[in-house]
Amino acid sequence: MRWWSRLRSLRLLDQVREVIRAKHYSVRTEQAYLYWVRSYVRWHGRHGQMQHPRDMGGAEVNRHVLAARS
Repeated sequence: MRWWSRLRSLRLLDQVREVIRAKHYSVRTEQAYLYWVRSYVRWHGRHGQMQHPRDMGGAEVNRHVLAARS
């Protein structure tokens, strides 16, 4: 059984919160992670083609990071 299959929440951001809190990360770290997850999802959905992050791979991450740097 994979760790993500044990998550209680269905929504992505709630799942992120659940994992961060299970790992006892600080509140500020949680806020930063949620900011970057929202940014990632919005950036890839900007052309009307919303995708779930689990359906994206390394290429999408690289494009987002390069765009965020510029």
